[in-house]
Amino acid sequence: MRFFRDLGIMFVTEVKRYYRWKERILWDVLFALIAFFGFVLVWRAVIMGGFQGLGDLTPENYITFLLSGSLIWVVISQGIGWHITFAFKEDKHRRVLPYIMLSPLNKIAYLYGKLGVGLLRTVISNLIIIVIALFAFDFFYSGSIILTVLFFLLTFLAFSGIGLIIASLAAVREGIADFSFVLVQILYLLSGVYYPIEVFPESIRNVVVLLPTTQAIIAVRSIGLYGAGSLDIMPQIIYIGILAVIAPILGYLTFRWVKNKAMLIGI
Repeated sequence: MRFFRDLGIMFVTEVKRYYRWKERILWDVLFALIAFFGFVLVWRAVIMGGFQGLGDLTPENYITFLLSGSLIWVVISQGIGWHITFAFKEDKHRRVLPYIMLSPLNKIAYLYGKLGVGLLRTVISNLIIIVIALFAFDFFYSGSIILTVLFFLLTFLAFSGIGLIIASLAAVREGIADFSFVLVQILYLLSGVYYPIEVFPESIRNVVVLLPTTQAIIAVRSIGLYGAGSLDIMPQIIYIGILAVIAPILGYLTFRWVKNKAMLIGI
């Protein structure tokens, strides 16, 4: 299919462009390590101070708790991150967007190809973090790795659909792309990536727990901490699955509207 051919072309192109400077591998790894171990040190200090447990977080499982949250978060943040949401905006600034729109290249594959390098960077960094956690900390993962990977893919499809919507609208109104930064920070703050949602007041918690990001994190933590199977996390699978169907469809329809607008009056 043309989609997969064009996706492969874009993926290889973006990877070659990014890694033409090899030191970027080192910076990516260092950034991921600093971010993760910074939270490890904070929670270690809390636990040494007499921490008795909050929500699913305990002195025995806090490494797995932190790592499971951070791993699913990078999947979410890649889906709605700047790689995809700023793609058309950057092409517009480089004055190549009209040529992209007129080219035979599959435009959806073009956008997803932009995400390829970000996902590759994430995989490399997280594999290194997992290896270090295995040898340097009391890290365990009770559940199925296969189920976790499949849930990661479902989550990525759901949130990349949202990224597609933002990217398409940004081609018409550039300021919309900046909304992705705000959205990522809001979801990061409210979804309990590095802390239990029990830290929120109950009135806020009732809203926070409804967020798809929170549900995705809860599902992965359930797998990692308690060995939950597919039936145990079926509510989250259905929730994220519905989003994984609706968001890409809306993203595609939004792109079609933008493309038609471009053909009529330009963008």
